[in-house]
Amino acid sequence: MIRTVSNIWVHPIEEDSWDWTKLDIVPASARLKTEEKNEDVGRIKIYHLTATLLRRVDEIDRNLKIRVDFDEGVQFFGSDELPVRFEVKEENSLEISCKFNTIVEI
Repeated sequence: MIRTVSNIWVHPIEEDSWDWTKLDIVPASARLKTEEKNEDVGRIKIYHLTATLLRRVDEIDRNLKIRVDFDEGVQFFGSDELPVRFEVKEENSLEISCKFNTIVEI
């Protein structure tokens, strides 16, 4: 199934506000790859989110909760106990990526 990422929103876990920051992504650059595999702890689902940004925002360097909007829905990653942290690469463009693992409930 192809799921088109339309928006990525971030919220630093240290902030008590309900405000989320929308990342300015290069159109059609965001991808969310998922895979499942067996590990000693059980079946693991791995999410790998990548995107190219039009501009830098301070939030991308912090511990985050992430909201990914798709054409057909929304998905959240990260929590206060297990935040997400982006890897940031800057050359001719600004690329962010992160991985988030969950245990698959059977």
